[in-house]
Amino acid sequence: MLLNILFRIVIPSIIFSTVEFLPAILLRGESFELEHFLYKTIGGGTYWFTSALVVAQLLFVLLLSMRIRNVWFYVNIGATIGLGATYLITNDYWSEGTNLWAYKHGLISMFFLSLGGLYWRYETIITKWLRWYIILPLVAAYTYIVGWHYDIVGCVISTFRLNYLGIIASVVICFLLPKMMTYIKNIRAITYLGQNTIGFYFMSGALPIVLSMVVHKVMPGSSALGLAIVFAGSMSIGYVAVYLINRFMPWLLDLRTLKRKRTAMFLLPAILRR
Repeated sequence: MLLNILFRIVIPSIIFSTVEFLPAILLRGESFELEHFLYKTIGGGTYWFTSALVVAQLLFVLLLSMRIRNVWFYVNIGATIGLGATYLITNDYWSEGTNLWAYKHGLISMFFLSLGGLYWRYETIITKWLRWYIILPLVAAYTYIVGWHYDIVGCVISTFRLNYLGIIASVVICFLLPKMMTYIKNIRAITYLGQNTIGFYFMSGALPIVLSMVVHKVMPGSSALGLAIVFAGSMSIGYVAVYLINRFMPWLLDLRTLKRKRTAMFLLPAILRR
């Protein structure tokens, strides 16, 4: 788990944030500052989601080292940490200070990560329970809450826009999405997206910003068409970029692939002799 955290999340985050840093400050018209560069790269300040994931997973590694086999032990601790951090954020007890590797987001995310473990443990039971006559009312309730009362529903962890109604809505959709995906699991584009989520996440920062700037020059103001163009362009370029990375530079997403390639090249003569 520690090696996966290091090679599949930490190092790729640093690599991509380093590549993105200079173009980002040039687009914003900012000047280069070493302290800001170190925070955005080594400090995990560019990609809040992967940074928070690192913190949350490291906490679970510590918990797993206790080797307790009851899933509810981890769920209760994760939920307590997550809801406690949410309380501190929403009541402005924790609004100041640095946020290296988005540790505040990571502590909040412990709640949802623990629910992921709960879902994994009882997936068969949950899947059988989620019939269409239960799914439809839940989807309708979620759509109503978020669509018509978005101004009072806080469910955005990235900006600490949180409240308990928003957390309930997030929990509902987190349990519904895996079930909904079973109906479209044979669509190759979606399957590929699911298999390469980290790569697409790294593409989701710079691409929409650059495309938005380009579209805004051609189509000033906000419009549904402009949003659709930015979304379609970001996804299309993202698919191409992730494919090229997987095909020619997989080490960007896991440095261990370089070692496996060297091992394969070393074993190739022996394999051919056989």
